[in-house]
Amino acid sequence: SSGINAEYGETEHEWETEFTNLCLSLSMDEATKIDAIKKFQTAQDFNLDGKPIYWLACALYDSCFSRQLVTISGESQKGNYISFTQLLKTIGLSFGDFVHKYLNVWQITANRTDEFRDH
Repeated sequence: SSGINAEYGETEHEWETEFTNLCLSLSMDEATKIDAIKKFQTAQDFNLDGKPIYWLACALYDSCFSRQLVTISGESQKGNYISFTQLLKTIGLSFGDFVHKYLNVWQITANRTDEFRDH
């Protein structure tokens, strides 16, 4: 059991349900959802404070921008663009709180600072 779940009393089933609802609200594809869960599970090795859904949202944001997708025209495009406003609304955080309290820490934890700076 990781500290992140114990602190908020959430079981794995509870955060998975909440994350699935987030992905549904964003019309997220399954591959990006799975990638985000893997990133979240890897990040649980670090001491991350806060609700699991906030860190799952960071993992999802990370996964969306690291995906290579093929457009209808057949061109390769980096990034699976999501509604950042909808993501924040669904998890109940302000832009400032999400970026300063969570995303900045996620960047360091996931060693993604160069990639995130471009977005």
